[in-house]
Amino acid sequence: MSSQAIHNVIVGTAGHIDHGKSSLVRRLTGIDPDRLKEEKERGLTIDLGFAPYCLAGGQKVGIVDVPGHERFVKNMVAGATGIDFVMLVVASDDGIMPQTIEHLDIMGILGLSRGLVAVTKIDLVEPEMVEIVVETIREFVQGTFLAGAPILPFSTISGQGFAEFQAVLERMVLETPPRSSGGLFRMPIQRVFSAKGHGTVVTGIPVTGLAETGDEVEILPGAFRGRIRQIQSYLEESEEARAGRSCALNLSDIDYKEVQRGFVAATPGSFEPSRWIEGRLRLLPRFGKPLKTGTTVRLHVGTAEVIGKVLSLEGKTIEPGAAGLVQFQLDDPVVTGPGDRYVVRLHSPVVTIGGGVLFGKSRRKLKAGRAWTLERLRAKEEALGDPPRWVETVLAEREGEGAREDELVRASSLPRDLLREVLERLVAEGKVERIPQGPVYLHASWMQGARARLLGALADYHRENPYQLFMEELELRNRLAIEVPVLDLALGALLSQGKVVEEGDRVRLASHQVAFSGPERELLDRVERVYLDGRFSTPRQDELPALLGVGAEETGRVIEYLVETGVLASMADNVLLHRDRIREAEALIREEIQAKGELISADFRDRLGTTRKYVIPLLDYFDSAGLTVREGSSRVLKKHHTGGASKT
Repeated sequence: MSSQAIHNVIVGTAGHIDHGKSSLVRRLTGIDPDRLKEEKERGLTIDLGFAPYCLAGGQKVGIVDVPGHERFVKNMVAGATGIDFVMLVVASDDGIMPQTIEHLDIMGILGLSRGLVAVTKIDLVEPEMVEIVVETIREFVQGTFLAGAPILPFSTISGQGFAEFQAVLERMVLETPPRSSGGLFRMPIQRVFSAKGHGTVVTGIPVTGLAETGDEVEILPGAFRGRIRQIQSYLEESEEARAGRSCALNLSDIDYKEVQRGFVAATPGSFEPSRWIEGRLRLLPRFGKPLKTGTTVRLHVGTAEVIGKVLSLEGKTIEPGAAGLVQFQLDDPVVTGPGDRYVVRLHSPVVTIGGGVLFGKSRRKLKAGRAWTLERLRAKEEALGDPPRWVETVLAEREGEGAREDELVRASSLPRDLLREVLERLVAEGKVERIPQGPVYLHASWMQGARARLLGALADYHRENPYQLFMEELELRNRLAIEVPVLDLALGALLSQGKVVEEGDRVRLASHQVAFSGPERELLDRVERVYLDGRFSTPRQDELPALLGVGAEETGRVIEYLVETGVLASMADNVLLHRDRIREAEALIREEIQAKGELISADFRDRLGTTRKYVIPLLDYFDSAGLTVREGSSRVLKKHHTGGASKT
């Protein structure tokens, strides 16, 4: 089928039972939309009917015929998914009836903005009655999207007025903007069956995107994957299924018994079903009482009908005609995308009470009345239809957790190539920061806060430990409760700004120095001199107080500082050696091994003029530093070792 022959617009019927919706479709298309045996026997539409309609100019559009009986409103809502233009059908001999009202409410809730009113069966009443019905309808549609729309009387039996109706219909349909095929492919499933010789077939109207023969699709919920063997659109084979046209997909590797109406065929890995979804709910003014939070309702989204509870987030009730932010707790998972329209009906009695726009799945149960939650939801609402702003709000919601590309695809319903463009732009504008590992993306405002918290944590640590120059990064991360990649990103920025100094796995504020008093500085010099003069037979830390005539607390602070700054090295068995002596020992080791090919610990002990008590910890120190390695009872230089072993 030539794609140029299809105008990607879906026309739908709406109206009360027995007002002539199916007869109108039959007159327009020559096809009986009632496909079920029961429908033909009872003369009423029970389920959805589909028919292609060829316009005078040769373009094809799809027509969806929906049931008018109140017991089948759920099927009507399923059919309304994907409708772009509505024909509200009102019979001249009946006038406005309950389902006329309910169907118009539903179409308005679903966001339709274009349509007309078809006044049928004018052959059954006097012309004066037709005029009265037309005026009644004109008043009825005031304040709705059909206000000012054409109201066209005709008879499908006699043909009176039908040519005029058809001309207006075709003109308005062609003026209706076709659906874009951009975005991820998503088709709410309206029917599923097994065709002899072909296998599983699913039908529906894609709401976004495009899929081609041979493409893989995912059926959700259920996560079944299969390939598209064949596509039919408007009774002809096609190479593509796209938004704005009714399609049938013949799928491989999927059992039709596992699929049902309400499921979705979609681009694999791009959508995630959820039992928790959030959005704004507006109650119909004609719903005569406040809706209490926790009320059990029927949620209609796409072609799915799911029972669940509606939880008001801005108060305990929502008044008729008013709107509020809500979260739905559903019995079964559904697939949604940002900006999806939905309808809510009471669980019992089953009446339509309102609907609105969804923001997508919730990551957790939300607390009612919490300012941060409400602010975040309002930001999402304002960002609908603006991809960069939407991605920014999603990342702001995730705070320090951030999100990977796959997660952002599912949260935004954006194709991967468009999402990457959006992320590059946000990073360039400084609104989003990227951690290379992953990569993971974080909102810049959270990272600014993380850097401020990091500086604050270091300042607190320095204040609590004035004699320690550095803080261990592990302790810093535990204090901040953030992951290593996030800490690395925050630290990297502060290091480049010169606000933080890093040494190995330790960090400090660039402005921080240990402030010793005069007596403390004198003690520091005395202790350092003890370890310089002691060469390779130095005192243990607990021996210093008696040796120097000062308290253990004072000597402990000094030793801690000297070790932290690398002046002293702490080894096994409480051995402390000065870095200058370690350099001497390293030079001696290199000299011995160069001369003899190996280092014998006893020879090394004798050359240092010390005892085994100091030699063994010192040799182990050089092993751990990567200078030497044991081979039997001796040591040799470790291969590829190029640097010194001392911490200077």
